[in-house]
Amino acid sequence: MADSIKKDHVILISEDEYSGLIETLYLSQNKEYKESLIEGLKEDINLGIEEDSNLWNNIDE
Repeated sequence: MADSIKKDHVILISEDEYSGLIETLYLSQNKEYKESLIEGLKEDINLGIEEDSNLWNNIDE
């Protein structure tokens, strides 16, 4: 009889982590966005803008 008892598992994550997970699932349903994201992950990070030209460096000025 004990073998027929279902044991559930519980996973505890923060609200921010949960929101991020839900957003990821939502965005991954959009085929064009998903393909664009995958292509972006394949790009060489060194081909981006140079650090000196980054607009965020001067945000407090």
